[in-house]
Amino acid sequence: MEASVNGTEWEAVNPGNLSGGMDIRYVRLINSGSAPVTFQLSQFAVRSKEIAAPHFMESNIAASSITNADLAVDGDRSSKANFSVSQKEGQYMIYDLGQTIPVKKLKMVQHDSEVDFIRNGKVSISADLENWTDVLTIGNPDKDPGQVTIDECFPDHEISYYTLSTAEPVNQEARYVKISVTKDYNARWIRFNELEINDNEYIPVENNPTFVTTDVEEKGHRPSYITDNDVSTTYRSSKKEGEGSLTYRVSGNTKVTGITILQSPNTLSDADVSIRYGKDDWKSIGTLNKSLNVLEDFGQEASDVFEIKISWSQTAPELHEMYLVTAEPDPVVPEDKSSLIEKYTQALAIDEKYYTKETYAALKNAMDDAEGVIGYAQASREEVAAALAAITDALEKLKDIPADKTQLQEAVAKAKELDAKLYTEDSYQAVIQAVAAAEEILEKEDVKQKELDEKLAGLAEAVDALVIKGTLTKINSGELIATAGSQEGSGADGNADQAVDGNETTYWHSNWSGSAAVKPDIPNNIRNEFTIDVGKSRILRKLEYVPRPNNINGRILGYQLYYSPTENGDDFMEVPGGTGTFSDTADKKEIIFNTINARRIQIRATSTRGDSGNDKFISAAEFYVYEIIPEEEEQTYQITFEGGAGTTGDAPESMTGKEGQQIALPDNTFTKEGFTFMGWADGEEIYQPGDAYTVPSYDVIFTAQWQEEIAEIYTLSFEGGEGAIGDAPVSITGEEGAQVVLPDNTFVKEGFTFNGWNDGNGIYQPGDTYLVPGMDTVFTAEWFSDVPETEVTAYFEGGEGAAGESPEPVTILAGSSFALPDNSYTKEGFVFQGWNDGMNTYQPGSEYRLVQDITFTAVWGKKPVPAYVVNFHANGGNTNTPSITVNEGSVISVLPAASRNGYQFLGWFTAADGGTQFTASTRITANMTVYAHWKQIVAVPSNVTGLKTSYNKTKSIKITWEKAANAKGYHVYRYDSRRNEWKKVKTTTSLSYKNTGLKDGTNYSYKVKAYNQIGSEIKEGGFSSTLKTATVPAKPSLKVSKTGTQKVKITWKKTSRCDGVEIYMKAGRKKYKKIASKSKSASSLKKSGLKKGTTYQFRMRRYKRVGSKKIYSSYSSVKKVKMS
Repeated sequence: MEASVNGTEWEAVNPGNLSGGMDIRYVRLINSGSAPVTFQLSQFAVRSKEIAAPHFMESNIAASSITNADLAVDGDRSSKANFSVSQKEGQYMIYDLGQTIPVKKLKMVQHDSEVDFIRNGKVSISADLENWTDVLTIGNPDKDPGQVTIDECFPDHEISYYTLSTAEPVNQEARYVKISVTKDYNARWIRFNELEINDNEYIPVENNPTFVTTDVEEKGHRPSYITDNDVSTTYRSSKKEGEGSLTYRVSGNTKVTGITILQSPNTLSDADVSIRYGKDDWKSIGTLNKSLNVLEDFGQEASDVFEIKISWSQTAPELHEMYLVTAEPDPVVPEDKSSLIEKYTQALAIDEKYYTKETYAALKNAMDDAEGVIGYAQASREEVAAALAAITDALEKLKDIPADKTQLQEAVAKAKELDAKLYTEDSYQAVIQAVAAAEEILEKEDVKQKELDEKLAGLAEAVDALVIKGTLTKINSGELIATAGSQEGSGADGNADQAVDGNETTYWHSNWSGSAAVKPDIPNNIRNEFTIDVGKSRILRKLEYVPRPNNINGRILGYQLYYSPTENGDDFMEVPGGTGTFSDTADKKEIIFNTINARRIQIRATSTRGDSGNDKFISAAEFYVYEIIPEEEEQTYQITFEGGAGTTGDAPESMTGKEGQQIALPDNTFTKEGFTFMGWADGEEIYQPGDAYTVPSYDVIFTAQWQEEIAEIYTLSFEGGEGAIGDAPVSITGEEGAQVVLPDNTFVKEGFTFNGWNDGNGIYQPGDTYLVPGMDTVFTAEWFSDVPETEVTAYFEGGEGAAGESPEPVTILAGSSFALPDNSYTKEGFVFQGWNDGMNTYQPGSEYRLVQDITFTAVWGKKPVPAYVVNFHANGGNTNTPSITVNEGSVISVLPAASRNGYQFLGWFTAADGGTQFTASTRITANMTVYAHWKQIVAVPSNVTGLKTSYNKTKSIKITWEKAANAKGYHVYRYDSRRNEWKKVKTTTSLSYKNTGLKDGTNYSYKVKAYNQIGSEIKEGGFSSTLKTATVPAKPSLKVSKTGTQKVKITWKKTSRCDGVEIYMKAGRKKYKKIASKSKSASSLKKSGLKKGTTYQFRMRRYKRVGSKKIYSSYSSVKKVKMS
């Protein structure tokens, strides 16, 4: 086995000893002996070491929930990766750096307004995907994730971003980076902007052994660009000064007779150019001391050129292109093209937008001609001179477009409106300097548009770099007042105020019913506007839009923001940075714009989604507005007190406090005739003096609450009792607390003497003063017997069904009093209510006057059965029965129904997530809440439509299709003609697929079907129609040879991977003209009738037929021939 870089120099290969690798282009098995060798070759495999740009590799998160994952390693902090799932312990995302590198430092970057940041996680690195080293810890595992702020997880703040970096140098070889979630947090998804390795130090992304350099190239300037036939690309070393070199290995035709190197005129390096023409034989052939360097005199010994080395000792060159020339008949000495190259380089720097269309078009034509002459090593003196004259003339005739100062003037005016106290001093001073520079250029009379744009860009950059010192705070929805150009309002929903009520289940909708239901002419009709008054002048920074969650009608897709500094004026202005589009999804959207001082903010829809057509209606479930509260301002709110109508007295002293601070409410100092003070009301609740009140984020006025004092009259009446006769004393009336004198007794009872008036609580004598209680009262005459003094006894019984020992009998002198004893009986299912003497019931401890033997019987009341409330929580759905009240131990035989759009109802459970099922046989023993459980219904997606080819290339095809309803992703199938079957080649969430690694000039067929997935359940739609297409045929090459004074023969290599070829010819400076079309089996063409002294240029291209369409290859290189 032998291998070679160039097909000429070969060396033996030991396949078992290639741990260090070797650079090769060709490999062969060759019989090194003289006798034939017979052998079997069952496998011949070559493995190469490849590197790539950093990219997303894998995750255990479903692919349908991942979008733009590669953007986390694209070097651009403004883009971000999205993982649209709740944060769960064990989730991971792995990124491949494309090659193993020494990791010295790692930084994770989040935008400072991001809410979907990882609360608890870690970042690890590995060289082999098996052994991982943790290098970053995100968040505090001991803290509730819901209480964590972004600066706790990513503590280092840079302009507009929070970051988390390794504290110490890592110094470990690694290829893979893994981000892991270490704690559940269901309230947020996962998003991050960038993973920065070694401060984004540039790493080569191309492993091309054709080029060997002493130092890594500058980003975007690869060594291979010097042989890509594009003079607009260049190679540049990252090391600008000092020694260095670039070596090109000639791996094709080594019979090189000339080398042309195009060097930038800005880096004339005097680099040495040398060639290797033997195993260790090198020879210097010249230096790069001008833009165009033609090197030809290699000497007779250099029949082959294997390597070309460009070496420099001071200034590193910037190289546009290198052309190799092989031996050809009638060699032409190349003309000096340095002046042409200088003009061409000057023209490349020209920006089209600053010149009139006509003059720039003329320059572009001249540039195209110049590029062809520069790239053609055998261009004649006349061709070089003509191209130089044309490009010089076009440059001189460039005409500037008229300068318009309006945009810069408006930017300066807006910059002057910025509030300095909102920003750090350094960042604000940069804006002041940019404003001064802009005003200076605005004063010039002959200013050019390019100068204005440069100052505008500088001012915009300074404004964008402003560092805000304040805190972004959501304005309380209760402070917002909304109006709309159109609103429905005919039912429960539809009014403008329902989009700022803090309730995302209500919504605003433009008018759809009645004779006035004219649809908004989006975007031109005023009916498309929604205006929010924020209550006072505020510094606004962000607006959030919540679409209706279960209805697409009126969903805003495009928008323009306006603002007004006044409450009522017709003075709306465009919000800087307030124009854009939303994704067509139901999740919350945010618009972050340049800070504005405003009283009102207005959103106008420029496009909307509809269920019966787009751009007809507008709707919103909710809008939230955010303001900037400057750090240096001591943001306090005033608490004042009013007495209300008809009050007198000085108000309590006003109070102030910060949001969240607790203050004690003062005593009332107001009075109101005929009323009683009931407390302080803030519009939502009533508080008592001394209560702790939490200061909200706005001023509060407390108003005293009063209750009218209405005097109620109560009656005192009198009864004689059993056996008494006579008229009752006159009843007495009075207000509660009034003092009255009890009357004389007017009753008589035979054998008894009057002993006083008993109100049930005590005995009073006529003439006693008595305070009227807050109820009507009946006094009963008390009597004692006139019989001689005797002993009487009181006995106690429990009554039917009672158990227990009786209290001891009480024996006293007749007419004496005693205290009734405590009850000692019990009765199952009943509660004791008092002792009854046959007429009245008395409580234990009551004084009783005993005039005769008596038996007291216990009075019992049935023990009440407890009742409990069962609450039915719909858990995201709806139910018509929110609660049911039942007695203890009962069941609910018919449970309420529940519904939820797009979900199947699974029953009621004792927890919102999990728990045990609550059924019709569950007995109720306490108040409880049960929750509806749901299973989301996976809708079948619609069939994919609009499948078409986006572009065709030689080795790849890109196809696109339209979004299918209910689709989470798509399966792409390609027809396998060898197996006569369709094969799935890609599953993706995007609306396009780039199929790489294909054969050039080959027919391919595709079809796509959508799938929907929730959890592990997947449903698929039907296939799209079949798309037939083909890759572009390979670029052909041709040869032209003269066969006579007026004839040439054009030859090319035929291939089966095309359907035909087209040959074009250009005479002198005329345009190309097709001279023949040939089938794929043809390989030559003879052209006669050519004119003596005329230079002809020939080129060709292949084509592939797909239906009635032709797919063309690139044109071949141009071959020139001058007829003699």
